[in-house]
Amino acid sequence: MRTADGRDILDGLAGSMNANLGHGNSAVAAAMGEQARGLVAVPTIAGDVSDSALALAERIRQVIGIPDATCTFMSSGSEATEAALAVVWKYWSELGQPRKQKIISLDGSYHGCTLGALALTGRTDEHLDIPSLIPTFRLALPAWDPSDASRVSRSLEKLLESIDVDDIGAIFLEPIMGLAGMIPAAVDDISKVVTICRKNNILVVLDEALTGLGRAGRVTAAGMFGLDYDLLLMSKGLGCGFTPIATTCIASHVASVLGETVPALRHGHTSSGNPLAARVAQVVLDQLVASKAVENALQMGEVFEQLALNVLSGIGREYPVRATGLCLAVETDSSEYAQGVRRRAFDLGLRIRAIDRNIILCPPLIIERKDMLQMVSLLTRAILETERASTGS
Repeated sequence: MRTADGRDILDGLAGSMNANLGHGNSAVAAAMGEQARGLVAVPTIAGDVSDSALALAERIRQVIGIPDATCTFMSSGSEATEAALAVVWKYWSELGQPRKQKIISLDGSYHGCTLGALALTGRTDEHLDIPSLIPTFRLALPAWDPSDASRVSRSLEKLLESIDVDDIGAIFLEPIMGLAGMIPAAVDDISKVVTICRKNNILVVLDEALTGLGRAGRVTAAGMFGLDYDLLLMSKGLGCGFTPIATTCIASHVASVLGETVPALRHGHTSSGNPLAARVAQVVLDQLVASKAVENALQMGEVFEQLALNVLSGIGREYPVRATGLCLAVETDSSEYAQGVRRRAFDLGLRIRAIDRNIILCPPLIIERKDMLQMVSLLTRAILETERASTGS
């Protein structure tokens, strides 16, 4: 990246944590231009579907290893959440259980900024501007603690003792909580949560807007944790910044109940299933495979963790480092401190993000070792300079 004044900036955020192939790709550009000279508008909301959308759905099924999944397409992760809510409520209505409207999500979670997605989001600061408009269907559980194998599952069991399970439709889970500080679930805890939901007739929705298609160092975090699910949401890794696109993948046993209402569900938009976006996403998936991006994300995450732990250990403070693939975070003492590191990092030539007290990094999945070394070096300098400024030394 280059600023208006000509300074080169290393993009440690991959755009909005979505430019997983970096910026600029000739194969994607060629596909975009080719499709732009042909069919560009076939809205699935009208009951139609393009060859590009059909081909993309088949490609996704191959990549995630779920050959009988139904894939619906939207333009953003927020819309994918909204579509998932529509699926959940329609599913239970079709089965004669319309009371199952309550939805469980975790504190600190982020599921989007449209109203339904915002209502699910467990970050209270996201609700400040429109509190009177937020629906009240959410039931809350605590955030993951990777060191506690029962934190959320134990809370879920207590919740189910206090509420009629016939009122609960689904649980929405981020296997790795991005905005909370790249916090991964404890493997045993998330497995227990899914098992409890299965026993209590609660649908499991995995929100992998961030982690889907490679960022966690696996094709999906669901695969990494070995999770069974009813719906899977993906967005950032599907378009990789080249086009706005997202998908809600619906397991066959759910889709079969919905019948002819899929894919439209009376919940689509003008750009749902857009042929140009679908064509671009196909090439994006091909490029992710060709560049071995998933494997590289796993390796580079390990490199980051080792380097960061080594260099930060000499600073004199504890800075917890979290790395699951290229979901990277360094936890500091305060949000003010984290913002100070972010500003200094940008001045030094590194773009990162500060959320709460966490420093967040999500570089492209194709990042090379030399760039990772540079990223850690710049981050370390930013932390050291912030440390000196805060102590007056």
